Amino acid sequence: MDQDLRAYLDGMKAELLGEIRATKAELRSEIQATKAELREEIEAAKTELRSHTEVVETRLLTEFWKWARTADIKIRQNFANNSMVEERLLALEDRLTDLEKRRDTKH
Repeated sequence: MDQDLRAYLDGMKAELLGEIRATKAELRSEIQATKAELREEIEAAKTELRSHTEVVETRLLTEFWKWARTADIKIRQNFANNSMVEERLLALEDRLTDLEKRRDTKH
């Protein structure tokens, strides 16, 4: 091969290798920047999700509290009603016992 051609090809090879190295370095830099941007976006999404979750939890707990209050009122009313029914039943049992005693003493 001709010395001039060999020198030219060696020069082209060196130039291409330099460009490849520069391109690789640029790509690495861009990849690192992209990774950093993705990390920031992921952290922002996490923060937004946490915030949204807190809002949802607060709403749910508020609604459960409302439901629990009304359920508690209904339960208390049922206890009060049951107490009244039990008192009336006891009064009826006492009256029945008195009537049975009277009947037994007359016979």
